Amino acid sequence: MSFTVRRTTVADAPAAARAHARSVADTYAHIMPPEFARARLAEVDERAAALAEAITRAEADEAAGREPFRRHWVAVTGAGDILGVAAAGPGIADWERELGFPPPLVEHQLQHLYALHSAHGTGVGAALLDAALAGRDAHLWILRNNPRAEAFYRKHGFVDDGTEVSCGPMWFHRRMFRMHRRADRYDSS
Repeated sequence: MSFTVRRTTVADAPAAARAHARSVADTYAHIMPPEFARARLAEVDERAAALAEAITRAEADEAAGREPFRRHWVAVTGAGDILGVAAAGPGIADWERELGFPPPLVEHQLQHLYALHSAHGTGVGAALLDAALAGRDAHLWILRNNPRAEAFYRKHGFVDDGTEVSCGPMWFHRRMFRMHRRADRYDSS
């Protein structure tokens, strides 16, 4: 499968939000009730608007010489179809601070990385991960009982740091845990 990874544009926001919602619904179908997928798919317009705003804010920060809180990437086919999405940045999410977790060992966070089911096994996930992290130390959160994702992140140098929490009602109180990697200790070859 031929694809490229690039920064997400404001014009991409509707299609990227749809791909994100579809990927999330598919990724968690084995552990979430059907209403989870319906809710994620119903949020596409709201998420597209929020994504467009976040991209605009990141572009303004970069133009002013500031590091944006999050940068967003898409993996796209030659025809422009979005196969996957990712977001990462140097900041810790507000909910992490509010819940009083011990700080992560590294602050840069992979906020999300999702690929459409049809893109699994094609290298889309690894390419998005490489673009989003660009060799940086990073942490992320992952749902328990998601062996495919856990194996992917372990393959890419992430380890469990021992912090675990409930996701809350939107995610049906599933457990998630934090992983991190030190870029200088990870060999991608």
